[in-house]
This record gives sequence, structure tokens and C-alpha cells, in this order.
Amino acid sequence: MTTPDPVSPYAPPAAPKKGMPAWGWILIAVGACAVLLCVGLTALVFLAGKSANVGDSDVRITLCTPDPSTGWARATVAVLNGDSRQHDYIVNVAFERGGSQVGTGFVVISDLAPGQSAVDDAVALGKDAVGYTCRITDVTRT
Repeated sequence: MTTPDPVSPYAPPAAPKKGMPAWGWILIAVGACAVLLCVGLTALVFLAGKSANVGDSDVRITLCTPDPSTGWARATVAVLNGDSRQHDYIVNVAFERGGSQVGTGFVVISDLAPGQSAVDDAVALGKDAVGYTCRITDVTRT
């Protein structure tokens, strides 16, 4: 019986494997899925907010006067949820004087139930708040 030759401790190391390991491909696949999921959710949220048809009577400005404590431009915005589902609202307001916009403000109302109404103030920074008008420029309902 013959004994095999012992492996020399001075033998060259094994050649490295070529190509990406399996865990690398799995990591790339998971990352791609995460990116696609984020893009899809962003599109869904954007389309849901922009597709809402909010009537003129659902969102209105009830008061357009400077805030008494700060002197800044203020618009009191009333929102009525006339839909059958609960919604969140973002209302953008422009403060204008002589046809020029002098400030902007917004109101965020969350979780407004069907038939429920809410009132909040949109405020523009700045003390030069005399003689302006208030106008709703955008309403997003999600």
C-alpha cells in the first residue's frame, strides 16, 4: 500500500474564485426591490393627493387680517370634509398686495372625518402685513 505524499506547507494558495458571490447578487436584488417600492409608493401618494376633487365650498378663507400678537399676515382657513372617507388636507395660501405676492403660508389638517370641519391659520412671516389679500393657491387632499 502506498501512502500519499503529504501536502507541503509551502504550496501556493488556491486561486481566488472569479465572479460575485451569491450573497452579493441577493443584496443587489433586495436593493432594487426597495428602490422600486419607494418609487411606487411615492407615485401612489402623489397621485392620491392630486386626484382628489375638492369642491370650492369645502375649503375657504374666513378671515384675512394680520395676527394681533405678531403683526404677520394671517389667513384663517376653514375646511369641511364633504366626502364619505377620512382625509388629510394641505392648503396653500398666497398673501398678495397690488397684484404681487408678498408672502405664502399653509395649513395642514390631519384625519378629518366625513362631515367634520376644522379651522386653522396660515401665516406668512414679516411685519409688513397691511393692505394685503388672501388667496388659496392649492389644496391637496389625501
